Amino acid sequence: MQLLKLNLGGKLALIFLPLAVVIIVLGLMAGWMLDKQSDEMKIIGNGSEEVGTGVVPLIRALADIRQSVIQVQQFLTDISATRGQDGLDSGFDEAAQNAAAFAKAVETAKTTAKSLGLISLQDRLDDVSERFPPYYQMGQTMARLYIDEGTSAGNAVMGQFDATAISLNEAVEVLLEEGNTLANDKIADLLAVVSAAQADAASFKTQSQLVSAIGILIAILAAIFLMMTIARPIAVIGRTLTAIMSGAADSAIPYQSRGDEVGAMARALSQYQIVLAEQAESREAQMRADQERQAQEVKREREKRLEDDQKREEQARLEADARARQRETLQALAREFENTVKLVAEQVASSSEQVRSAAANMLNNAEAVNQSVTSADRATETASSNVTVVAAAAEELSYSINTIVERVRESSRLASESARKSDNANGRIAHLADTAEKIGKVIHLINDIAEQTNLLALNATIEAARAGEAGKGFAVVASEVKNLAAQTAKATEEISTQITSIQDVSKEAVGLIAEVTKAIGDVNDISGAISEAVDQQSAATADISKSTQQAAAGTAEVRNDILEVSRVAGETGSQAREVLGAAESLVSEAGRLRRDVDQFLKHVMS
Repeated sequence: MQLLKLNLGGKLALIFLPLAVVIIVLGLMAGWMLDKQSDEMKIIGNGSEEVGTGVVPLIRALADIRQSVIQVQQFLTDISATRGQDGLDSGFDEAAQNAAAFAKAVETAKTTAKSLGLISLQDRLDDVSERFPPYYQMGQTMARLYIDEGTSAGNAVMGQFDATAISLNEAVEVLLEEGNTLANDKIADLLAVVSAAQADAASFKTQSQLVSAIGILIAILAAIFLMMTIARPIAVIGRTLTAIMSGAADSAIPYQSRGDEVGAMARALSQYQIVLAEQAESREAQMRADQERQAQEVKREREKRLEDDQKREEQARLEADARARQRETLQALAREFENTVKLVAEQVASSSEQVRSAAANMLNNAEAVNQSVTSADRATETASSNVTVVAAAAEELSYSINTIVERVRESSRLASESARKSDNANGRIAHLADTAEKIGKVIHLINDIAEQTNLLALNATIEAARAGEAGKGFAVVASEVKNLAAQTAKATEEISTQITSIQDVSKEAVGLIAEVTKAIGDVNDISGAISEAVDQQSAATADISKSTQQAAAGTAEVRNDILEVSRVAGETGSQAREVLGAAESLVSEAGRLRRDVDQFLKHVMS
């Protein structure tokens, strides 16, 4: 019941404020989710880029470092078997090329580790870089001893060289393990961000669906509330006003107890109904007074004719009497004439008094009607003003709803723009996946080469065994080649594992972006549904505005009718004043007639 006491503006604010809050909350949620998804996509993109441009090149550089260390050992050891003979003297050049490759790989690894902020790895790289020159110098010395002084001199250094090589290889293996750990950590971080983004997308979808359902429910309840509390009462009052103007003056007027503009309209219509009833009663009273006055006038005319007939008969009878009795007869006639004139004068005075009383009553009734009409005019004017305020509020509400529709459409546009950006991110990640796949193909090719090298080393070992003592040095070379091929295969396998992890992360990122795009599409659809609901509310508001404008026009017509009634009442009052003046003049003339008759009789009787 408290809602019915609110004015129309309060009702409309109470209805549409929650709907506006729901739309704003949904927009804020969408903006927050888009910002968060954008941040997560940036993290995923940066992480993928870091893995692709930092971690993978670092692993590749570390593998090159290990390969270079092994190759330097291999080529310098081969000289112990070939002794630098013609056609077999390329060991120094090959070792120098691998030493240069080592320096280049170390520089690349340091640069990459610095960009990734890996201080401990930089320290290990510095240690390996410092230990490589003595190792390389020792290998060159060993090879020169084999060439210049023979096997015994070279063998004296080979043991120390092999121990140094083992120590250096162990340090390089530690570098590779740390690099692999770094790669695994980066990939784990990416997977954690992807999982968090998936959870955020699912949570946002559920929350947005809940908020949207609440908004749609509020819109439906608002439409029902508007129909029940505003549109229907205005329509009922409009029909009641039409019935009263058609002649049904006793029609019941509802909603008079309401405290809003509808109640004001109902109370103004009730005042108008009361004025109409008083006007009808005044007309009936006037008609009854006119009928009574006419009946009295007819009665007086009949009595007057009867008296005139009696007088003429009496006069004829008196004329037949003796002239001796003329004076007596004249006196009797004078007395009779006096009585008759007095009776007529009294009747005239009585009738004049009745006319004066009726005129006074008519004047009082006219003034009362005029006062009632004035009150009704003020009430109708107030109702007209209230209806005008209602129409203005409805127009302002329509403008507010149009503004809300524009905001919902802007949210939909932002959602579409976010979907487009998600598609672009999807394309970039797909390109990263393609690049990783190409790298995988290259790694597969390297793995095939390592397998072929391993097979060739096996064949070389077999041939060295067939050669006997002369093939021992070649057997050592074949064994080292085999070890190198195995290490290459292991390195390519590790790199392939990292590439596979990158591809898995890329696929998960693509799936996440697809879910985000779908969630944004759902938000777009929900925004469209809210926009349709608000459009329906806009149409309902337009109907309310139209109804209030029609009610305002009807109120204006009622006010014009009331003004016409006031004019007629004023004319009736003027006529009543004229009748009252005539009645008072008639009473005055009757008194003067009585005085003249008295003087005449005195003159006759004297």
